[in-house]
Amino acid sequence: MSEIRHPELLAIADNCVACGLCVPQCPSYQVLQNEADSPRGRIALMRGVLEHKLQPTARLQQHLDQCLTCRQCEKVCPNQVAYGRLVDGMRAELLQQQPARLPWLKRLGLQRLAHRPQWWGRLLKLVRLPLVRPLLRHLPASQAWLPTLREMMRRYQPQRWQPCYPPSGEERGEVMLFLGCLARAVDVAAINAAIQLLNLFGFRVWVPQQQVCCGALLKHAGDAVGAAGLLATNRNVFAGTMPVLTLASGCGADLQDAGDASFGARVMEVAAFLERHADWRLVECAPLAERVTLHDPCTLRNVMRSEQAYHRLLQRIPGLQLLPLAGNQQCCGAAGTYHLQHPQIARQLRDDKISAINTTGAEHVCSANFACGMWLNTALDGAERQVQHPLLLLQQQIRKASSC
Repeated sequence: MSEIRHPELLAIADNCVACGLCVPQCPSYQVLQNEADSPRGRIALMRGVLEHKLQPTARLQQHLDQCLTCRQCEKVCPNQVAYGRLVDGMRAELLQQQPARLPWLKRLGLQRLAHRPQWWGRLLKLVRLPLVRPLLRHLPASQAWLPTLREMMRRYQPQRWQPCYPPSGEERGEVMLFLGCLARAVDVAAINAAIQLLNLFGFRVWVPQQQVCCGALLKHAGDAVGAAGLLATNRNVFAGTMPVLTLASGCGADLQDAGDASFGARVMEVAAFLERHADWRLVECAPLAERVTLHDPCTLRNVMRSEQAYHRLLQRIPGLQLLPLAGNQQCCGAAGTYHLQHPQIARQLRDDKISAINTTGAEHVCSANFACGMWLNTALDGAERQVQHPLLLLQQQIRKASSC
């Protein structure tokens, strides 16, 4: 194996002073109680590889792979170590050295789905066929991913998106909407709610038809080249000066984090945009005398830093009681495809989150990331209390003001 030489990554690792403030914040450390599975421990391992003092053995790589990339460590780090960039960069370096880390068939599948996000819907249609579903139970590790697949099939709705959704009344601005890849198949109701709310406030919504995956799936798998290609495509597709709005915070975080200043600075969560730019005198909120608890996705809290926008939007609903969720800063375990690759760690984190949700006694549970919502739904009891996007609750209660 040739030596890994990457001065930029080593500079990031050297910025860590090993103070340990990140250790108790790390979800994988909370489960495994192993220093090598904490941010400080992983940085020490990566520094050792970058300085050619350690070999990237299978055991060392396992410690890196067990990271959920929740980036809670970045939020508490006094030195502002760019841990996410470091761990993704190291995964890319290791994949370059060891291509077998991402089998060619899996890489090809991820790349095809990333460039043709509409294929997610076609796959879910295929899975619904009576002859296909029994066969899936016999595939390797099916017990790990079948609950998520069932939740995806439950939420799937076919939808063809128009290029433009004009407001019915006076136009007050224009935005562009990023659909995501899997989200466009399983989070259709939330996307429609966002469009309707934006139209209600007078915003014309453009939906570029050539948009592709944000690149997070490829980047976290180590395919930095593939992820960069997707980012370049989206940068061209979303060219201009309009705000680029997202609903899935995982997508928004990746676009905001990876884009250049002119592109990344235009990426916003829908809630943050509505809070900042919507004229709330145009609408009225019907009362809702029920209890709601709101799960904050890691990407929204630690990368986009706009989780409080959803809290404030829901508080506009008269009578609604917004209940705090204990341990909200802790990852739920979904982390993209992490829960499929490390089901035991993910299930423990999910079960801790479910316990906290049940303790609140809330009638409604909301999350601004569809992947987190699906993962939590695999363990929530009862169809009457499923995790939903907070925009659905807001849209349900909001209407145009009678004075307008």
